[in-house]
Amino acid sequence: MSQNLEYMQIEPTTRCNFTCGFCAGRHMQQQDLDFSVFKKLIDSTNNLKHIELQGEGEPLLHAQFFEMIDYARARFPSLAVSFITNGSLFTAENIDRIIAANIHTILISIESTDEAEFQLIRGGKLPRVISGITNLVERKIALKSTLKVGFAVTVLKQTVQQINAIGDLYKQLHMDGGISIQPLQSMDCYTQFYSRDMRQSIPNGDDRIALNKLIATDDTLKYALKTYQSHKNFYTDLFTSVSPQQNVCAWLESGLYISAEGIAISCFFMKDARKNNYAPLADNLAEILGRRAGLSKSLKENIIPAQCQGCGIAHNIQRRAKPGITS
Repeated sequence: MSQNLEYMQIEPTTRCNFTCGFCAGRHMQQQDLDFSVFKKLIDSTNNLKHIELQGEGEPLLHAQFFEMIDYARARFPSLAVSFITNGSLFTAENIDRIIAANIHTILISIESTDEAEFQLIRGGKLPRVISGITNLVERKIALKSTLKVGFAVTVLKQTVQQINAIGDLYKQLHMDGGISIQPLQSMDCYTQFYSRDMRQSIPNGDDRIALNKLIATDDTLKYALKTYQSHKNFYTDLFTSVSPQQNVCAWLESGLYISAEGIAISCFFMKDARKNNYAPLADNLAEILGRRAGLSKSLKENIIPAQCQGCGIAHNIQRRAKPGITS
């Protein structure tokens, strides 16, 4: 029996052609999601609204990436599809297939507009990424595609001052999907993989204040941030699927994350799929969603499940339920 599930983030692969120092994926088993598992997942769901085809690897490396989109759309014609990429694989062929696939939003990861710093952080070449974005945007304009193209920015301590230059590049490239900004993750499930230097790159309170001041005085950035929030992208869709008054986690109410191993996990932020998971998809999806409901019930009872420890969303839910709590 098909299950009602509106939002899924599906990891096509953990493989990547970049070597970002903060990426947990480089420490995971390098593998692709089996297409038969993907098909079973799509066949098991009802009312699917949006899928994010991205995880810890570069999604365009999966040989059947576009077949995944075609298969999902055959079952859900109005399905929104989005993904995040490092931007290095915007070949002419891939660009044509992206446009033909009617993808809603693509975000390109970036931390710096300085070529040397970009390569040091990401292990890739910025000119290649810029060239690919240029070709993608030109092609989508020529074909009057509704695709939105934006940036996903991870801010490191040493790249705080780059945020204005990233806004300038966004404008220069005629991008229109907005910019999402997030400081380098400090959760244990990420930092366990960081080098000493990467740990020292986590922005502190002063860095965050400086970042906010730079954004506040930059009209391009402010507009790009607002654009990201207003456009159809997976995370805004997922998190607005519940209201703040409900005091619940959107992942545990409306979403599901599927790893490249074919394992259902509570959300994207859980990096140890073998330890913190619902079950392999070989199990019944109804049982998996039942386990998800159990985690949600625990949060509603002010008990933070083990896999949610350190998550700001979970702790905020607990604080709102019990004012004054400092966990």
